[in-house]
Amino acid sequence: MIDRRVVARILWAASVCVVVILGVAASARADADDSITIENYADSDVLHYPFALVKGRVAGVDVGVVVVENLSSSSELRVSRAKVARGRFKVLVELKPGRNDLIVSVGDRVLPLTLVYRKSANSHFVRVVWFVGADDADGSTPAPSGDLVRKLRVATRLWQTATGERLFDLGYGRRSFTLEANEDDAVVVWKLHGRRRAEEYLAMTPERRFAEIYRETRESSLGARNACYFVCVALGADALDDETRIALGTDEVAMLDLSRAESWPERFDQLEEFLLDASPVAEEYSRDSAFRKTKWALVSSTLGAGLHELGHAFGLRHSKDPNDFMSRGFDKFNRIFTVYEPASALAPASYFDEQDVATWGRESVERLLRSKWIEE
Repeated sequence: MIDRRVVARILWAASVCVVVILGVAASARADADDSITIENYADSDVLHYPFALVKGRVAGVDVGVVVVENLSSSSELRVSRAKVARGRFKVLVELKPGRNDLIVSVGDRVLPLTLVYRKSANSHFVRVVWFVGADDADGSTPAPSGDLVRKLRVATRLWQTATGERLFDLGYGRRSFTLEANEDDAVVVWKLHGRRRAEEYLAMTPERRFAEIYRETRESSLGARNACYFVCVALGADALDDETRIALGTDEVAMLDLSRAESWPERFDQLEEFLLDASPVAEEYSRDSAFRKTKWALVSSTLGAGLHELGHAFGLRHSKDPNDFMSRGFDKFNRIFTVYEPASALAPASYFDEQDVATWGRESVERLLRSKWIEE
């Protein structure tokens, strides 16, 4: 039987030869303007997180689809796709530990790219917790596979990638935080039962509820000296309104209500679909998406809010920079992963300036780079 990996290597090597030959031929033509350009990676670049955001351009192409195949992977996500708009693309690519031989293609145009994923050596990590009341029926820990677990795994990896890519864009290298993961590199989600019934927590003010859950999390069997926590609170959130939901973070614990996670994608290959979906959402969700009242905006703001609270857990303060995650910049989380913004209740579809994207502001960067949660 022929080994698939051997075949993949042969195909990758052949594609390199084809690209070289095509490149030589193209250089001989005065009108050679059909190349694919990767803007943020060079061959053999090293990452310490498993999802690379590859940004690039395709000369002479207005719209289309970019396909990236990871010839070194056997994962379900070894092939990634994203839209090309005005000749630009951003595509999220899953990497396996070690060397990853990628083929980037738009139509019949092909470009090889090699990236290396080395797991972070930082001993300080983010632990993801699903917090429920004492009366929750399912007592399993770690949490079983399910919709919420999948959503949390996607969200936390997106925050990790967003942090590393935006720090790179600012000139500080691809430095990010480490997520607790199992031997298959899947983010571990722990389920923690509180000491009270759900209705008792819901009767508290958000501040007191945060304090109680904070204390119980730190004092639980999940407590660890080198862990920072992202806690997703599931206490019957449908009964909560914008004034009583938890979205808080401080001193190594970030907390967000389950209601804010329900709009998140369950799979990485759903991300672009979700962030380009201009379908209207119910009026009661409008605050979560800065009154833009569309699905993409709701997804953007709620994902951005999670990273904002995690920033507080890392020791960051609120910011005056409008694009900082630590101010209202989290509403623009979508722009990190897309090249255009669909229409909303506030504005028609638009191609935004790359300077107007969610990022880490100057003061936030200074604190992040001193934080033990961010790799050196």
